Amino acid sequence: MSRVPADEALEAEASVSPRERNQRSRLAAILRLALPLVCEEGFGGFSMERLAEATGYSRTALYRYFPCKEEVVIALAIESFRRRIQLYRMVPSFEGRPRERWVAMAEVSAIFYPDFFNVELLSYTRSFRERTSKERQAEVHRLEMEGYGLAVEIIREATRCGDLVLEQGMTAERFMFGNSMLVNGIFGAQGTVGIVEELDAEDPVSAMRFFGRKLLDGCGWRPLSDEWDYRETVRRIYRELFTPVLIDRLKRL
Repeated sequence: MSRVPADEALEAEASVSPRERNQRSRLAAILRLALPLVCEEGFGGFSMERLAEATGYSRTALYRYFPCKEEVVIALAIESFRRRIQLYRMVPSFEGRPRERWVAMAEVSAIFYPDFFNVELLSYTRSFRERTSKERQAEVHRLEMEGYGLAVEIIREATRCGDLVLEQGMTAERFMFGNSMLVNGIFGAQGTVGIVEELDAEDPVSAMRFFGRKLLDGCGWRPLSDEWDYRETVRRIYRELFTPVLIDRLKRL
């Protein structure tokens, strides 16, 4: 009988020593208190001193786990990416057209906005990552590439069945990248001081859905918006795939 991932995960957890298990528990507790600090105060306002106050640890004790505040933020980003990947892995099982599964991929960003999505955005810049450990940089990269791979496969599925015809020179990878930049830009712009309020653009989820439909329609990815009820698709996604119970579990550190 073949082994399943759940069995392997249980065996791996059972092999962890009590000391390592305690260390993981302490790290999780620190990150759980760090997340609201980073999100409420921003990276500039966040400090190891503030984290020490919130956790009750001395700064010396915290530095054993995180040598600088960048390490705290990238550790939070890794946790976010791991949860994101769990949802991405579910998308291929969603019954529907490839574009509907692409909608499901995009909805993951809505689920993780604002707190988790914000720490992911902080981790994207090269200057930030260069101040973090090689091990955490490698883990972020591994998770990102797995997510990109799952997204690219949906695009390839759409091209195989004829729902999407890519222009000459356009690859599935480039198509995916352009779409992801649209989503990141919409959500990332929420941190622009004053502009968002003045332009009445404070609902990034609606903006993502609207401009996402326009972009995919413009690229000719069928079924087009006037051929399909994508609002019903979104309702199905949260009814059948990303249930409230699942979302609540994944968003809790």
